[in-house]
Amino acid sequence: GSVYSSFSNTVKASTYGYNVYINFTSNSGYWPGVSTVAGLPWNNLNAPPQVGASFNNFFDEKGMITSTGMYETTSFSDISYYGINTGNNSGIYPDAVNIENYTEYPGQSTSFQITGLNIGMKYDFTFFASNQSWSDFNTAYTINGKTTVLDASLNTNITQTIYGVTPDSYGNVTITVNTASPSTVYAFLASLVIGGYT
Repeated sequence: GSVYSSFSNTVKASTYGYNVYINFTSNSGYWPGVSTVAGLPWNNLNAPPQVGASFNNFFDEKGMITSTGMYETTSFSDISYYGINTGNNSGIYPDAVNIENYTEYPGQSTSFQITGLNIGMKYDFTFFASNQSWSDFNTAYTINGKTTVLDASLNTNITQTIYGVTPDSYGNVTITVNTASPSTVYAFLASLVIGGYT
């Protein structure tokens, strides 16, 4: 027509400088013949959750060593071995990532730090969790007062992201995980993907 519409909101995007993929697995062998160790680009924790556990120099999606690490300031309650195994890696992430989840019991919360981040960059944190049961598994992930909620129930394809996080002056970011409501049965965390950009 002859009338111009108003301009849309401004949108901007940044290309990630690097990504770090973390698989929250204990590599327990709970299911014989089913691996919970994922290949590149995944960093497999290969340990049960415990206070004071420290992981250093995760590699990025290209296999290059980074300064990024993780420190468990409080412990998750348990491990769940009942994430969805599609049998053909048809979810957003491989079955080896889906199957095991660090787990938090109702009314409890846990926190851990991502360490060694570049204070001159911003970061996006993408969370994933999975459980083969149908229930209220709404899990709240919080960073710097920002919270996102993901339901792990029957999940193979949905993630939630907290965008534009700035590390503290030491290059650390603290993440809190807890049940999202009084009706939530368990909270889960199967994986975390960290994308850094300038």
